[in-house]
Amino acid sequence: MAIYLAPMQGVFNAHFRKVAAQHFSGIDKCFTSFITTHGEDVYPERAFRELSVETGIPTIPQVMGNHPERLLILCRKLQDSGAREINLNLGCPQGTATSRKMGSGMLPHPEMLDEILDNLFSHLSVNLSVKTRLGLYKTEEFEQIVPILNKYPLFEVIIHPRTGKQMYRDEADREAYKLYASQLKAPVVYNGDINHWYDPMALEGTVMIGRGFACNPFLAESIVARKPVFDKGRLEIFLEALLEEYSQAYTGGEKQILMKMKEFWEYLYLAFPETPKLAKTFKKCQNMKTYASIVQSLF
Repeated sequence: MAIYLAPMQGVFNAHFRKVAAQHFSGIDKCFTSFITTHGEDVYPERAFRELSVETGIPTIPQVMGNHPERLLILCRKLQDSGAREINLNLGCPQGTATSRKMGSGMLPHPEMLDEILDNLFSHLSVNLSVKTRLGLYKTEEFEQIVPILNKYPLFEVIIHPRTGKQMYRDEADREAYKLYASQLKAPVVYNGDINHWYDPMALEGTVMIGRGFACNPFLAESIVARKPVFDKGRLEIFLEALLEEYSQAYTGGEKQILMKMKEFWEYLYLAFPETPKLAKTFKKCQNMKTYASIVQSLF
């Protein structure tokens, strides 16, 4: 059994992962937010910023694109920089990606995926894995994806059993996950709606957690211990360390730092069910003085 941390855009940035690794245990591997391909062999430094911060946890770069040669250029750069595994994003549900046949938008086009994987496996020596949804419009789209994935020696296939159009609505389709997981040759990892330590999927095999960890950073520890773990004092120390890390890392001033902390609190407020309207309180917060007052009142 292993536990992976999902690449939650904006929330689980490199600085967050660095501080989280210092204060919580249980995460075995994490993934960066996707790096998208560009039209030329030039990538700005910011594209690889997520990999430049030492987090203390094995970190896998994730890539997203729809052009075989441009993806190969990007993956070669990552391989040359020392990456041992690269993850291809076939799951992003955002319309800006799906409209360009990227992320889950590629799933209705298995021939495009086949061409991309063939090109990558023909020219790279690094391990390649995939993070995918079960389709863009319907889960049955994955029936055409399984034979493509089985053509190649993928390191892992991480499945979030929703469609792209569902976004995060409705329940994850665990029965569909089990159906398609049984048909894949590569090792399969489950991702989706793991919010409690006693979740059967978390106790049965390797899983990826995302929003559940953002709501409760003790989730991975609880899964490993097979019992609830929550220490309010440790959480307070973590938040102080995270604020300090952001203050050192971001030079955009108070507003930028506040925005980063509020992004996390959009989920973490659920750890304080005894405090009604906490989410709204943070949403209205406009300066660090008010933020500090809110946090102080919680602890």
